Amino acid sequence: MSEENVDFVKTMFAAGSGMDKQALLAVLPEFIEQTCDPEIEWIEDPQRAHGRNYPGHEGVRESWEQWLHHWEEWGFELERVVDCGFRDGNILRYREFNDEADAREAASLLE
Repeated sequence: MSEENVDFVKTMFAAGSGMDKQALLAVLPEFIEQTCDPEIEWIEDPQRAHGRNYPGHEGVRESWEQWLHHWEEWGFELERVVDCGFRDGNILRYREFNDEADAREAASLLE
């Protein structure tokens, strides 16, 4: 696991959690373009209400907008980040897990 990649993702989420909703929505398109590969797969946890898979930059933006739409105040906490490879320094695949056992099972399949 590349510690540099893990630190990058942690910093990315920490920066977003400190912003108000309108500020985050305003910077989201540029941020996605700078950090995500154009062919990114953004996969929400299937247990999430209306959880889906979103392809590409527009998909990542849509996922964030859908999630933020439901909250006036929001926040999140990353418990663990696993680096499964980046493409040219950009995120190629994001997969969300709300259950640690599911995350561990998926990670074991990558080894």
